[in-house]
Amino acid sequence: MRRLAAVVVVFFALLSTGCRRAPANPPLLYKREASKLSEKIRAKKLAEESDFASDRYAWEGRLRPIDRFPDRLLATQERLKAEMELLDLIVHGKKPGK
Repeated sequence: MRRLAAVVVVFFALLSTGCRRAPANPPLLYKREASKLSEKIRAKKLAEESDFASDRYAWEGRLRPIDRFPDRLLATQERLKAEMELLDLIVHGKKPGK
């Protein structure tokens, strides 16, 4: 009898909580959030376009060569380091600790 009462109580407790599933197509953003996000995106694009066209030709790309110099330098250093390690491995062989 107690088990039956417990099952009935649990059954009614489950029925009273309802279905807690999310709606089929929930809105991703509210209207105000969507408008603010679109304004930010629009402002960023305008800033990029004005910066892009301000001091160089269109065929030069978005970054000036001086802006790309540190990246090129690091990439060259990494390539040289890898090549030196390979040459060291070829000349001296595998290190005993590794």
